Formats: sequence, C-alpha cells, structure tokens
Amino acid sequence: MAVIPGISGEWFNYRRLEKYAPDCPLRMINGARGVGKTVRGALDFVEDWRRGHQTVWVRLFKAHMDSSFVNNFLDAGRRHAGVPDDWVVTQDGVFTSELKEPDEQPVIFMSMNRAFAHQGNEYSNVMHLICDEYTVRPGELYPNQYPAKLHSLMGTLGRGKDEFRATLYSNWTSISNPIWAAKRIYPGKKDVTAFPDKGCAIEICRNGYYNQDMPSADSPLGKAMAGLGMIMESEEEDYSFNMIIPQRPAVTPTKMVLATESGNFRHWVGKWNFFEPTVVNPSDWVFTNDVRRVGGQVQLIPSQTHSRLRKELESNTVRFINQPTLYAVMSFLYARYG
Repeated sequence: MAVIPGISGEWFNYRRLEKYAPDCPLRMINGARGVGKTVRGALDFVEDWRRGHQTVWVRLFKAHMDSSFVNNFLDAGRRHAGVPDDWVVTQDGVFTSELKEPDEQPVIFMSMNRAFAHQGNEYSNVMHLICDEYTVRPGELYPNQYPAKLHSLMGTLGRGKDEFRATLYSNWTSISNPIWAAKRIYPGKKDVTAFPDKGCAIEICRNGYYNQDMPSADSPLGKAMAGLGMIMESEEEDYSFNMIIPQRPAVTPTKMVLATESGNFRHWVGKWNFFEPTVVNPSDWVFTNDVRRVGGQVQLIPSQTHSRLRKELESNTVRFINQPTLYAVMSFLYARYG
C-alpha cells in the first residue's frame, strides 16, 4: 500500500464543511476509499469522550455489525486516531475497560432498524451520531422506512442538544438514495453543497483531493487493479453523477407515467431509462404511490413495477431532463419499499 498524495496535502477533515456549511448539523460525506473517513469518525468519538460525550455508531442492518466488524472496529482508530490500547469492543459498542460498565462506554452500536425502539432519556450524554456506509451498493435494498428511522433516531438523540450533529459516511456507491430523495437534495458541481434551509450538507471527496491510502498506479497491485478497467470508488465509476441530461437522448417513450406531487413524468427507454415532464394521454398507464390519489385513469403502481424502477435507478441506468424531475422521481420511487 502507498499514500497517494492529494492536492490538499492532508487526510479527510471537516475544514471545508465548517467553512461552507457551518450551520448544517446533518453532514453526508461520500468519498473514495482510503481518504480517512472512518478514521476521522474514530477521532471524533475519542474527542467526544474526552469531553464527556458519547457517540452512537450506526450501520443500516444488524447483519452489517457482525463479528468481523466488531473484531476490527478499533484497529484503524488505534493506529491513527489515538484510541487507547486498553479500550475493548463488544456487540454493544466500545468500553474503556474489560469491566464494560455502562457509564464507561464511549461508543454505542445500533442498527438503523432499532431506531424506533429507544427513548431520548436513555442517551442524555450522546452528542454525535455516525452512520457508517449510509448508502447501499446497487442492487441492494435499503431499510424499510429508512428516512423515517433516521429522522426518529436524530430526534431521539439530539432533542434539546444544540451541539448535536449527525455525520453519514459512504464510499462511492450509487448516489441515488432515500435520504437525498426525502430531503430533495443532490450534490452540485462544487465538492461541498450546503442546504442551510434544510440543515444539511453533502461533501463529495473526489479522487485526488485528499490523501489516499491505496495502491499507487505504478505499484504491482495498482497495475493489476488498473488492468481490470475501472477506477475504484470515483466519479468515473459512479455514473449517477451524470444523471441530469438537459437534452433528451435517443430513447423511446412508453405509456408509463408517474403521477407525483410535483407533476406527471413520462418514462422513456433506450440506452438509459429517461424521465421528463409530460401531459397525460388517454392510453397512458398513470401510476401513483398514494392511495388517496387513485381514481379515474390513475392507479396504484404495482409493487413489481415499483421495485423494478427503483433497481434501475440504483443501477445507474436512469437519467433525468433536469433537477426538479430528478427530485420528483427519486422521491416517488423511495416513498415506499418493495
């Protein structure tokens, strides 16, 4: 392994978020593997504990917090973030000694699916929520009612705490996800996109900005990986960074129209699946995901159709004519889960 220097000359940190999004307690950080996102998270919980505060560390599913996750959780933190050698980790979280006393627990582990089961007074010392890998790989499903569970968890942990913040990390994945759909946000051309009216910000840690602990291109392993024809966790791999195509490509219209709160959008097929605003024709199949809107030509979208469209979105084969269309269709497809 080799340190590939970034133009910033440093590992991932919050300087850009603090500069451009100081009033955003919800921060979503998508970045290439090896830039130090998880180590930064470890550094956070060490600093929080030294100030007398706890951290809740979340993964989307309990299965993602298996023995391998537990056994290796502190390794990078011990090497790079000052985690003491005598701290221990169990399925419940991190403790400062083998005694595992509840009042000596810097980090509490929790899956997103447990979010509804907890009360705020259980976590009076928690000041930081970290969600590790908050997006899934294309083809995987998100937790049922994911935005509602994140909302509940943030409310439970952060109520009455001005200092509380939530940080969501992810390696490069399909950036179509329920959280951005629910908040109707999408990263702009700059590496930090702030939405102060919504209290959130997105940082995209592009390859080459931060230092990266990965095989260099001229190393034997780097050459072997390069020969596979892809750049790992980069915008070159995640084609969903080009989801907006202002001019309709060579595609064929279908009779499927999604009736969303923001208007009607027709589905087109070709090299990409494509959506753009439309008028409804008498022969169209008009689908809604809200039973209150069913009637006349409008019917509830079949679950198999809904699941298929969402999988197409997550496999980076869908494009949109503009950003409002992207917001509307993403919100529609993530409104419920198959």
